[in-house]
Amino acid sequence: MAGEIGAELAQLADSPALGFSLGSGGAGLALFFTYLDRAFPGRGHGDRAVDLLDHAIETMGDSAPGPWLYGGFPGVAWTAEHLA
Repeated sequence: MAGEIGAELAQLADSPALGFSLGSGGAGLALFFTYLDRAFPGRGHGDRAVDLLDHAIETMGDSAPGPWLYGGFPGVAWTAEHLA
């Protein structure tokens, strides 16, 4: 089941319109793929998580994110710290 969810989310992760947020963007997907990698190691999920977090950080810099956990810069910062 988790693998099927991962396959669906991988399509979303490849979207050029993907934002940065924890709630609906790259930071949240990075969190998911990190834990998917822990459950199913060696399938590239960890690499995808790193790429998604990098994307979230870069995309966040291109906008004026607010101070909200799920939709602003604190969510990206929390995700980076949590996954470090």
